[in-house]
Amino acid sequence: MTDYPLRGGGVCVNGLLVAGIYHAGQRIGLTHDGALLVPSGKNLLNYGVAQAGHMIASVIDNGGLRVATTAPMNSWIGFRWKADIAPELHEGDKLTLSLEDGDTLNGICFQVFFYDAAGKMLQRATFTKDNITSLKSLTVPAGAMTYDTCVFTYGKLSESTTSILHPQLELGDKRTCWEPPEKLRGGGVAADLNLCGAWDNWGTKFPTWEVSGHTAHVARPDTATGWQARRMSAVTLPAGTYSVRVDITGTAGLAFEVHVGGRVAFYAGSDWRRFTLDQPTEVYVQLAVRPTWTGEATLTPVILEGDWTTT
Repeated sequence: MTDYPLRGGGVCVNGLLVAGIYHAGQRIGLTHDGALLVPSGKNLLNYGVAQAGHMIASVIDNGGLRVATTAPMNSWIGFRWKADIAPELHEGDKLTLSLEDGDTLNGICFQVFFYDAAGKMLQRATFTKDNITSLKSLTVPAGAMTYDTCVFTYGKLSESTTSILHPQLELGDKRTCWEPPEKLRGGGVAADLNLCGAWDNWGTKFPTWEVSGHTAHVARPDTATGWQARRMSAVTLPAGTYSVRVDITGTAGLAFEVHVGGRVAFYAGSDWRRFTLDQPTEVYVQLAVRPTWTGEATLTPVILEGDWTTT
């Protein structure tokens, strides 16, 4: 068994509730001499120990979450901790998602996703390094059946990082003092948030073409007689809203076609671009290289579920 001392003292045994504490029909926390002995259950999140490749999540002494990454590590890789919607939550209920003052997000983002019974994302809230002190207001969406607590790399990591988090999702429209969740027993599932397919074998054989996951490194020392291209495998995305961009370093001037339903719908760049599908549709990204381009570049096309244009 693993016992986690709580902030201010006390112990939560193996991440489980020690005893059900109620007053006037309401769940309350149990304290003694200013120490929290039993969490009240107000923190609805679910997280714990997990490991996938170069990322490790662990629970620190006070019940917070520590996420360590070892470089190099690709973007949009991380963990999901899944949970069913709590019985006390109902459609339209207001929720507040927060992190503690002093928490750190180094190269990762922290997110909560709500899903319906079919696995369609209904709502999300995201913390990145740039908005770590902001509160996130949410409403339980209609049809929500499950929600995921997630941490993901935000951009490719070239240096090892450590982040310390005290996240809290609670009922109501105000932030209250942090306490650890009742669920601290692991269960994290490795996940890749990027919905793009893998690079396939179709297209030009460039002098240098190296692939690692969704990332490709391309180099061409000489000009060509015409346009050249490589594409990613098509993936069928369910109806919904998505965002696409390309993370790229190196020589500029490359073009990225986004093919939707068998045709070029638009071009992707370094900024998020939102698109909506009314029905399940095949989508893929294709690299297009103009004849005059020379140089080398490392590129990662990214398709994420939801609207990321305001993140």
